[in-house]
Amino acid sequence: MAHTAEITFAGYGGDAVTGTLAVPDGDGRRPGVVVLSDVFGLSDHFRDVARRFADAGYTALAVDLFTRTGPPADHEAATVSAFFDHLADQQVLDDVRAATAFLRSRPDASGRVGCIGFCLGGLYTQMAMAMPGGPDAGVDLYGRLRHGRLSQVKPQHPIDVSARTRGPLLALFGARDPVIPRGHIETLRRALAETGQPFDIHIYPEAGHAFFDDSRPDLYHAASAADAWDRIRAWFGAHLA
Repeated sequence: MAHTAEITFAGYGGDAVTGTLAVPDGDGRRPGVVVLSDVFGLSDHFRDVARRFADAGYTALAVDLFTRTGPPADHEAATVSAFFDHLADQQVLDDVRAATAFLRSRPDASGRVGCIGFCLGGLYTQMAMAMPGGPDAGVDLYGRLRHGRLSQVKPQHPIDVSARTRGPLLALFGARDPVIPRGHIETLRRALAETGQPFDIHIYPEAGHAFFDDSRPDLYHAASAADAWDRIRAWFGAHLA
């Protein structure tokens, strides 16, 4: 059984960032996984994802990316869009870098750390894989490939940095996802092919957006989620060993 605790670590600008740390039973050095939530924040679903990784033998840290502000006030499209438009990419990426460093620094760490993100978290996983000091391997579940609009706090689309990806990246999408056009996915495929890094892109024909989230029965697709979990474990097993 995994042991979980709420922790604090130093993120962007030295700010205190909170998260849920899940640690497996037993001794020995093990790889780590940073878990990044969707735009609605660090819910019990993402804490459960961290526990599932710990049960699989990883030290997992589910990061509260919205420690400073809290998540959007409601789920209305306009509220969520405005919240995202004001979220600074560099702040999030520095928090991811700090979470990665935190896991690497633990006395039980093997030194290898992966990152997995969902929707907003998937977008930032893509971008984190292109930055120095970032994760050693990444998994993106239905992260958008383009921001709604560029701005001072969002100077580049995720797809703009994909050709600089520094490590293995697995990307999983649903064919029925209205948020991510198929053309964007094919652009990602071409960009990753230029990097020389291992990558895999899989599109589930019966799944839509957020198909992995079993706390949202209107979106959850059990068969796709089960296959995705198998692929995720195999990916990190191959690239974080």
